[in-house]
Amino acid sequence: MKYRQPSAFDGIAALRHLPEKSFVRSVGRAAAEWDFRDRADIPDTALEHAITTGSDVQIHVEPGTWGETPLSDLFALCCLVASSRPGTIFEFGTFTGLATVHLAMNAAPGALVHTLDLPPAKRESMDLDWEGAIDDEVIGKLWRGTPWETAIIQHLCDSRAFDTTELDGAVDFAFVDGAHSYEFVANDSAKAIDMVRSGGVIAWHDYSRTCPDVQRYLGSLPEAFGVRSIIGTNLAFATRP
Repeated sequence: MKYRQPSAFDGIAALRHLPEKSFVRSVGRAAAEWDFRDRADIPDTALEHAITTGSDVQIHVEPGTWGETPLSDLFALCCLVASSRPGTIFEFGTFTGLATVHLAMNAAPGALVHTLDLPPAKRESMDLDWEGAIDDEVIGKLWRGTPWETAIIQHLCDSRAFDTTELDGAVDFAFVDGAHSYEFVANDSAKAIDMVRSGGVIAWHDYSRTCPDVQRYLGSLPEAFGVRSIIGTNLAFATRP
């Protein structure tokens, strides 16, 4: 699409929408997002600057479920994976498995994807937000029965109790997208840091104004991690120093 310089008429036309609630909400969301980015503790980067090598990206689009990774975030995640071609991946937070199957689709041939979610017996008894109401039949449904099913290992465990010993230093790419309270973000991130090898990549989802604990945790990491957020998405990432 060719860029068109906005005209004075465009501005006048926009003003006509001022009384509309949807217009006010859109302006409010844009202002809040600008304020969030302006106050952020980590720098932004364009997606093309986050890609280390040229590579093909595989993505499958279909009507989604509320709570799944938005398309813009999913595409950026696929780009990060496709450019680094990891052989071993670990994901905190399976949900429907949308991100899980895309991690497998864009990893190196023969790669293994470990994905972790809460066991059915614990979900309702824990103090969670909307995650506590997830139907257990939903967990991983999008990767089951696909060509990548054999490449995915499902772990059902409270991430705070998950033992990373066998995977410490053996993971090439970690995706932190479980519960978003500070306790879980800090726990999952610390375990991702233990598991990911030096030079590997860690990505975090929901770096946004709606999940302040994700922002607070990432802002606490040492500068050596070089955490950056990707413009136009809710993703942040870092290379394990």
